[in-house]
Amino acid sequence: MLATVLALLLLQNPPPANGSQPPPRPAAAGHRVYLCGGSRSFAYHASPRCEGLAWCTTGLRTATVAAATKEGRYPCGRCRPAR
Repeated sequence: MLATVLALLLLQNPPPANGSQPPPRPAAAGHRVYLCGGSRSFAYHASPRCEGLAWCTTGLRTATVAAATKEGRYPCGRCRPAR
């Protein structure tokens, strides 16, 4: 079952073809990002489907980039949200 979930996540968010990181997404006014509610979560994400959120069991919430940064969160290295 876990393998199926991971395979579906990869189909929705395939890695770049040349192995490089995708460019950061441009920030828009009021741009919202996704956060895992767990106390051990430190990144913010561009999409609720990011593989970095696959293990989040404490629920997702949204915040602005500024609010996430103020909480000490940093951009996810997988989905590369706006900074």
